Amino acid sequence: MLDVFKGNKNDFTLPETLPGGSPWPRISIITPSYNNAKYIEDTILSVFLQEYPNVEHIIVDGASKDGTAAILDRHREKLAHVIQEPDTGQSNAINKGMRLTTGDIVTWLNSDDMLAPGALASIAMAFHTSGADIVAGGCQLYRNGRFLGTHLTSCADGPLPADEISDLYGGWQTGKFFYQPEVMFTRDLWLRAGGYVREDLHFCMDVEMWLRFAACGAILHVIGAPVAMFRLHEEQKTNNPHASPDEYLPVANAWRAEHGLAPITGRRQADPPPPLRVAFVNDIGFLYGAGIAHKRLFKGLVAAGHVCEAWTTGFQGDRKRYEQRANLILSELHNFAPDLVVCGNLHCTLADSGMLERLTEDWPTCFCLHDLWLLTGHCPHPGFLDCDKHVIGCDHMCPSPDTYPAIAPGDIYAAWTGKRRVMARDNFLALANSAWTREQYNRCAPDGREARLLRLGCDEKTFHPGSRQGARLELGLDADDFVVLMPMVDFSSPFKGSIAGLEALSGAGLENLRILCFGMVEKEILERYPLLKSLGYLCEPEQVATAYRATDVVVSFSHAETFGQTLMEAGCCGIPTLAYRCTGQTDAVADGIAGFLVPMSPAALIDRLRELHRSAGLRSALGTWAYIHSRNTRTLHSEYHSFHTALEHAHLLPAGRIGKNIFFDVALSQSDVVMHIEKPSSFGMFKDWVRRMLPYPVWTRLRRMYRSVCGRASA
Repeated sequence: MLDVFKGNKNDFTLPETLPGGSPWPRISIITPSYNNAKYIEDTILSVFLQEYPNVEHIIVDGASKDGTAAILDRHREKLAHVIQEPDTGQSNAINKGMRLTTGDIVTWLNSDDMLAPGALASIAMAFHTSGADIVAGGCQLYRNGRFLGTHLTSCADGPLPADEISDLYGGWQTGKFFYQPEVMFTRDLWLRAGGYVREDLHFCMDVEMWLRFAACGAILHVIGAPVAMFRLHEEQKTNNPHASPDEYLPVANAWRAEHGLAPITGRRQADPPPPLRVAFVNDIGFLYGAGIAHKRLFKGLVAAGHVCEAWTTGFQGDRKRYEQRANLILSELHNFAPDLVVCGNLHCTLADSGMLERLTEDWPTCFCLHDLWLLTGHCPHPGFLDCDKHVIGCDHMCPSPDTYPAIAPGDIYAAWTGKRRVMARDNFLALANSAWTREQYNRCAPDGREARLLRLGCDEKTFHPGSRQGARLELGLDADDFVVLMPMVDFSSPFKGSIAGLEALSGAGLENLRILCFGMVEKEILERYPLLKSLGYLCEPEQVATAYRATDVVVSFSHAETFGQTLMEAGCCGIPTLAYRCTGQTDAVADGIAGFLVPMSPAALIDRLRELHRSAGLRSALGTWAYIHSRNTRTLHSEYHSFHTALEHAHLLPAGRIGKNIFFDVALSQSDVVMHIEKPSSFGMFKDWVRRMLPYPVWTRLRRMYRSVCGRASA
């Protein structure tokens, strides 16, 4: 199983410090062992191969008689302490080892388990960024060397939920649990809770410890990065299905009685509910930024075992065609019988609220806020136009009725009120892609109904660090170039800052500068800025990841992003980012970790860029920190965890309908996408092509002219 470390060898080494200059914390790991020679060498090497600069590994062996001693002798120089003497069991061995620890972060790792590659760096970064007392990550399950999938606790970030942990059949065994090796905690918390595990307990000493931690006010933080590799085998004592409840129930009921909770009764866990049937509905499928985000959430739900299919409304230019497509989708949805509908952008249908209202009449519905269209009469970015009418009521006095998606002024108020009706429904949940977007929604939400945060993520099989030299060779870039990528380019948009950015970069005087951008760029702009190279529209995710890997720094001059998905993708690829400290970009760039946020002026961005140009070491450190932080917070696993906990806490579904256990099946993660798309006509395909080529204002004017002509013809 150690082959997995060869396949996960990083292209970088850890910086000397954490972000901000603090040292990497010492992490102490206790391995209790008895007669586990079959596994313990892999356990020792999984810690050693972390290449973490400050680890203390302590082995406490109960005088094994199976060859363990020879293995310990062979690896003694890798270990901080080795105790070899009889003990009274696992708990006694853990306490012996813990008394020797000097680390800031502690845990125990059983002698048949392993750490996942990069686990200790992920854990250290998670404690540094969250300030939590406990960090839990993914636990990869293996049987006979075969990878089955990854477990993630369904406990939400925040206070440790002792009421659920103490409920054996309704909480702990149904998903509110931890595999011990996936969890680490601070030494301070361990000492505050007494500094021991109970030696009279052999199966649930960890659960009893979690309950004491909860009584101390412990705060939990859950990360998506894998922390442990758990080997399922017949010799495990947890394979005894009866011993654990016999020990667990008295411990749990004593705690529940002390805290005024009803005792656990019965001896059987209820059968888990079937997977959710989830219908994804948006306008143009999995294209462009919002569509890509829609697909990533889709893939996360499928990997978690849910049954998902997707529907697209397509481009609709007139009411009759819109109604036909909407009726077909609704008919197919009734046949599919979803438990939940998840909506993405619906702009390209018609800009009114009709489709969304009809969906929420029949099914619980989540709406992913990739922009602010849900809050307005038609436009996606009212605040960027210095308009606040959406808070009190959009109407025919809209100052920008021609902005995309255009709508007849007389229809604006009806669309606004329709959306407000949807937002007030009990079966509706808004999911915001950033704290800023959530704040904008909450300003408008009726009856105090609030949006919940959906932490967008990337598929780390595609977006990860790689060879810069290979990426530059593929893109035809010189190895010595200082390459800056401007990912959010729209030269017709006043919000993206593209022209101002090009002017600032061109005048920065940076040696060997080369500027890249995504999308189509007019010939005159390329001639005006000879340092600029356009990569065109990149449809394949691997092409996009290659562009990031070829880059030294990603710089956004935009001051109008509800999130900044490209900034997130760059961080996942280990590329530092620079952006303005405004709107949703403050979520997309972890300031001082994945890059820097600056005041809103091109000069401030150029000053930071000069700093990074001078220091390859700083660029390298930021890239490594960005990657580690992104593995913790921006994977599809962490995105699904935020979706699952938001859905559970919002009570959008009937009680017990969504299972509490989170397990990402490795086979399901490869499942095909089932999508019901509108079959485009030749004219529709031509219209799609024109839409891609033209800036928004030009496209909007052409669309309004087309509708005007069609309207006169039908009259």
